Amino acid sequence: MTTGEDLPEARGFEAIQPERDDPAESDRSARLADTRLFGYLDTSRRVRVVIELDLPGCAVRDLRREHAAAGAFQAALGSCVDTNERESLAPFARWLEGRGATDVVLLGLNPSIAATVDGNTLRALTVSEQVARVHYDEREAGLLGYSGIEVRAALRTQTFIDAGLNGGSGGRAGGSQRLGVLELNDGTNFPNVAHAGFAVPVLGLSRFVANRDCRSGNCVNTSSTGIDNHGTRVARVLAGSIELGTDPNITDPFERTRRSGGAQLGTLYYYSVANTCSSWRAAVQRAVLDGIDVLNISAFITDSGTIGTAPCWTNGSCGGLSGDLFSAAEAGTLVVAGMGNDGDPGLNACNAKYPARHRDVFAVGGINTDFHTVNYDTSLIANASSRGGVDTRLWTGTMIQRAQAVADIATPMRYRYFYQSPPFGYDSANWSGTSLAAPAAAAALAMLRQQFASIGWPNSDARLLHVHGLLMGDSYHADLGFDEPRGLDRRSGSGRAHFHYPYSPSLVWPWGWGWHIFDIGPGQSVEFPIGGGGPLSSSIRQWKGAMLWREVYDASAPDIVFEVRDHCPSGGGGPVVIASDWSYDYHKRIELGQGLITNRCLHYRVRVLSMAGANTRRVYVAQYFHSGDPVNH
Repeated sequence: MTTGEDLPEARGFEAIQPERDDPAESDRSARLADTRLFGYLDTSRRVRVVIELDLPGCAVRDLRREHAAAGAFQAALGSCVDTNERESLAPFARWLEGRGATDVVLLGLNPSIAATVDGNTLRALTVSEQVARVHYDEREAGLLGYSGIEVRAALRTQTFIDAGLNGGSGGRAGGSQRLGVLELNDGTNFPNVAHAGFAVPVLGLSRFVANRDCRSGNCVNTSSTGIDNHGTRVARVLAGSIELGTDPNITDPFERTRRSGGAQLGTLYYYSVANTCSSWRAAVQRAVLDGIDVLNISAFITDSGTIGTAPCWTNGSCGGLSGDLFSAAEAGTLVVAGMGNDGDPGLNACNAKYPARHRDVFAVGGINTDFHTVNYDTSLIANASSRGGVDTRLWTGTMIQRAQAVADIATPMRYRYFYQSPPFGYDSANWSGTSLAAPAAAAALAMLRQQFASIGWPNSDARLLHVHGLLMGDSYHADLGFDEPRGLDRRSGSGRAHFHYPYSPSLVWPWGWGWHIFDIGPGQSVEFPIGGGGPLSSSIRQWKGAMLWREVYDASAPDIVFEVRDHCPSGGGGPVVIASDWSYDYHKRIELGQGLITNRCLHYRVRVLSMAGANTRRVYVAQYFHSGDPVNH
């Protein structure tokens, strides 16, 4: 905030009084309008507050009575607000800024100030004689954590919903998207299937088709339900919705939206597992039999192996679970899993959880979204999010340390407004973790699959959906804060999720979108033009491409590279490579900016550098280009 010239002292009190001795807890409680603020006292954490000062406000009723002439009331009210802000609030605001407060806003009608402060300043506010009360600033910044509205805006999935893509159709088994939730269960983690957020609009029936208890290694239906548990919170982010009026107690459209999740009309299947490989295997196998389109896993199980650096083994299998995950992808079920919440182990270490680090699983890291006012487009990976980087052993026997990124994408990991007790009720406390980042990505991928179906693209191939998910990252190296246009960052994948669907209103003309599936063998290469193959327009500001292959032998990999070549270089001659991903990852990604696109005849190429003889690999490629703002892609 800029205050301009020096201002006179505030009316009725000294500009800033010295702090009094520390009051008793009862006195503090009288100053704090919400006891949750106690958690911020004497800490370095920052919180958005409204500070109500002990001053008279502008008496609207009296002013309206005293200034009845047309326009006079508004002028009188404006003068009162302006006087309060200039003479009363500005000195206090300068004091706040001197203590490091940010985003200071003067609210002169009922004299108060909105600001983001640290714990020490909050403590000082509770002993200042000018302060009447301190409140959470729910209007300006809310409590810690994104709500449904901000997550949709961040991922750009609101565009899907506005276009009618909400999980209500396009499932590969026909009808609604079938969304699975696999959860570790200690006997209490059953879903709150009766909550209105999971009800079919108008009919009131639960969208939970099945609630399967697989803990014994044999999946059986159960009627057990939860109240406010981990599984219910995960399902809320994935598919909870009250936007069509299923909860009559919440009527405001804004409030309905922020208590809702992603794929709002998808049908739900729940799988409870114990901490045993046999129960996990039973759940994944059952999900495939149920025809699940997207299976969200916000849990992990310990897994070991013999190849790679512990604890991120390359060839761990958990009694055959890795084979089931491969089979799920073959059958068309895309498995999405959170990376874990073990924090940053350092640049040369890995702590990604299993099964997220299995390469047939779409792995999701967490973006730091502590406040919903945070700029999603610049926010970094959250400190609590696990990082990737697993080893690759080539078919030649060579071991490449931390060659594979593990993370595919990152989404917000802190949320609020969760379902509480049936049939209504909400918990506005904050919950965080990649457990909640994963279902945000899973919901977006389900809506992308629905769009595939609506335009006639294959919607039964999980790996085609997976490679498009890789394409949705913004190439942001989210640990260090700069673009990573060539290849995946081994710690944070392809960056923050920015979902766009393949249809022109989601981009800006000229635009193009395409995909290819093909088999490739030793010494072979396959190439496709970008656009028509001729010189590209200067209006195209970005091109993005992603590639992955179906890997059967996870401890004996080929060496396959992804390149972009210019077929009409300015100096003449043959094609010239202008960008490449030569990593040893099974997943590849390249992004080009305008300077590498204009007037070039671009083609993207997949090339096998090394592969065991008499072998082939099934390769999936997706690409798009557009003339819109690259920041939004």
